[in-house]
Amino acid sequence: MARGDGVSRSSAPDARLGRDYGRVVERLEILTGERGAAGKPHSAVRRGELSTLAASPQSRPVAAAPTQAEFNALQADVAAIYGALAKLLKA
Repeated sequence: MARGDGVSRSSAPDARLGRDYGRVVERLEILTGERGAAGKPHSAVRRGELSTLAASPQSRPVAAAPTQAEFNALQADVAAIYGALAKLLKA
């Protein structure tokens, strides 16, 4: 056993732990939007940001061809979904 072998072996887990910690912090910052490109392509979606989609839909199941009112309700629901998605993409 050469002199200094014990030091390099004991510091290796500490160095690896430091690198792993750095990677975890970076990934967390990317998900929260604190780090990364201005467009935040990797940031996570939070439940609160989807609250507009949680509202009860206007449309209801139908057994036959939909009436104009039923079709309009479905169109309003789809428009609400697209609006919420567009809002998320701009955030």
